[in-house]
Amino acid sequence: MYWHWRDPKVLDLMRSANFPASLALYGMCGLLWYYEGRLRDWPAQARAWWHQQQQG
Repeated sequence: MYWHWRDPKVLDLMRSANFPASLALYGMCGLLWYYEGRLRDWPAQARAWWHQQQQG
């Protein structure tokens, strides 16, 4: 809200620069939300999936 009153042009620049970071964070949160299991087990299962994909 501050930049809206202070300098609207800067607000437009910040929005375009912030989009890739926001999109990446949104995607990571979506992956965690989609996962059906304990968060503690997620890294091991992700590694197992990755190794399975590498082997074909």
